Amino acid sequence: MGKTPPEKTPPEKAPPERTPPGKRFAIDEGATKIPAVPPKPVAAAKRPWFPARPVAGDPAARPLNLTRGAQNAPITQPVDVTSAVVTGTQQDIRDIGAIRSSHAPGVANALTNELTALQNNRRTMTDAEWEAAVQAFSTKVNEIKGLFPEVRTFINDRPLQRAKLLAMLMNVTDPFGAARVRQKLQELRVRAAEESGDIVTEIEGATKAELDNLEFDEKVRMLNTLRAGSLYRPETRRKAAIAKLYISLPLDTTFATRDRELRDRVLARLRTELHTENRNWTKMTPAQRIAALKRVIEIQCDEMGLPAGERPALRIIPNLTSKMPDGTVAKLSGRYVHGTRTIEVSDDSINKFDKSLETVIHENTHNYQHWLVKQLEDGTIGPNDPSYVQARLFLVNLGAYHQGYTKLLPPADDVAAYVGQPVERHAWKAGVEARRLFRRDARLQATELANQMRAFSAGDQATAAQQTQLAAFCQIIDRLLQEPNVTSTQLFMAVDVIGPQYRAMSAPRHVADQDDVELTRLQLT
Repeated sequence: MGKTPPEKTPPEKAPPERTPPGKRFAIDEGATKIPAVPPKPVAAAKRPWFPARPVAGDPAARPLNLTRGAQNAPITQPVDVTSAVVTGTQQDIRDIGAIRSSHAPGVANALTNELTALQNNRRTMTDAEWEAAVQAFSTKVNEIKGLFPEVRTFINDRPLQRAKLLAMLMNVTDPFGAARVRQKLQELRVRAAEESGDIVTEIEGATKAELDNLEFDEKVRMLNTLRAGSLYRPETRRKAAIAKLYISLPLDTTFATRDRELRDRVLARLRTELHTENRNWTKMTPAQRIAALKRVIEIQCDEMGLPAGERPALRIIPNLTSKMPDGTVAKLSGRYVHGTRTIEVSDDSINKFDKSLETVIHENTHNYQHWLVKQLEDGTIGPNDPSYVQARLFLVNLGAYHQGYTKLLPPADDVAAYVGQPVERHAWKAGVEARRLFRRDARLQATELANQMRAFSAGDQATAAQQTQLAAFCQIIDRLLQEPNVTSTQLFMAVDVIGPQYRAMSAPRHVADQDDVELTRLQLT
């Protein structure tokens, strides 16, 4: 009798790793497991859509022709195995293209082109070479399909490395290569979380003045690192650090100089081409106002250089609102929806010319930012372009947008972070100056008219009745000028109604009833 083999003692499990004492942050352990290197690739013939080769002598492999109850002699009919592989591979490519990601179509198109090139070389290959090439490409596509969601997530964390990451993905050819990429990505994410921890601590302990005094490039570096540190926990501290950094992050000076020139050209055309609409806004129908706002969009797109395919549509939405992160329902003047490239404006926002002009210019500026990012990603904007640095900031900001109402910061800082983030800082600057464009001109004209009337009233030519009338006119203008929310349309209405009456004072006349009606339309709010 043989010896009884000794019982095997199961290996002791290693104790779980613990976070070292004194560590300032935690890392999401569930997301840091490094996948094991998979076994060798399974032959393509094992896949459901890969037909097995017919085996010689197997009755099941012989086609049947039940004519008169008898079976004909076997017919030799080889099965085109590689055609089935190609068909399955094409389906895998379509599956990649259907993934909800802006990067998916590019990956699918590149694989389609590679397959087309392979098919074009078919005549130069033997059957064995063709079969091997098709199976190798099928394996590559299958691995890219499985790896793509993980690469997509990593691109969301590091949008500036998009091209490099997609190139890494396209170089995967087998399961071993895919495993190496997964391991590398996880190592980078863990490292970024650790670096984010140091930056979070630094920002939390810094005053606004200290953050303001940091070099622009250093702020950009900190922002990029925080974006990449998605494994950092608690996540609210990382998001709060990003928001606090936004408050002290200005526009790139090179971009700001060029952008100032473009905005000045937009304002010059608006002043010239929308002057009549501004003065007559209260008399215009909703359809006429919408047509004027569409003209504003065209003027801005012309001067900023947006091509026809990048210009947005305009929709008027009754009672436009949005639900904020804390559950608050906020009333909006307008918003830009990039998915449909549409500017939505609240119906009550078009009642005042200045406000509607600000809203449309602000939202179309967001459209312009997306266009810059698109050019950055396709390589049209390179390092020597004046928009390069700011376009990169827009790209990073769009993936870490601070909506406001988050309670991550005190209320005043929360608003400052919303307005100060790159995409909003730029859009608010463009919108506010458009709102003030006609108001400045209107205030100058109203002030000059009031000064002329006072000078005339103080002279010898004005009668007592005229002096009383001029005093009333000056009082109306003064009250309008003192009202903080007065619109340029209201000021221009005062100038257009009062001005002709003042200039006709040398020939005394009765004030027309229509003029009296127009004066009553002057609103102070």
